[in-house]
Amino acid sequence: MTIIRLQTRQSEDSATASVGIDISYSTYGFATSGWGIGATGNYPGNGLKVHLLVYGLDAGAKAQFTIESSENAFETLTQHATCFLSGSIGATSPHGDEDDAEGVAASFPVNPQHFIWGLLDQNLNAIPFGTSSAVLRVNLVSISGGYVDYEAWFQF
Repeated sequence: MTIIRLQTRQSEDSATASVGIDISYSTYGFATSGWGIGATGNYPGNGLKVHLLVYGLDAGAKAQFTIESSENAFETLTQHATCFLSGSIGATSPHGDEDDAEGVAASFPVNPQHFIWGLLDQNLNAIPFGTSSAVLRVNLVSISGGYVDYEAWFQF
């Protein structure tokens, strides 16, 4: 299993898109296809999973995330999946949970929520792995009413 980070852990109170990672052949050797007998290259295939781990979302806050890809630096993008969240995530704990690092108490997560999308069940099969200039990202499209603390990665 290979894990490639899409977004390092961060806490945000405004919409922000990760830069994205290069998924062209030149970076990870991804092939443009890997389906069926005789396929070549390093194609994530059916084992691809995109993960979003939300450590905290303030009570009353709302957030929207999308999984997006592009073949031209996000000038034109394709949305593959969307996730809508409402607070609170990350339980308030007796260890202290009082700042913009909601869901974190004494440097450890308290009740984070883990969302996983698979290749076939969320239209991820249209991600252009191996295509020249292809990139993939998780985008925090909107956040209102507080902070969200999260990270994202994909594995295959």
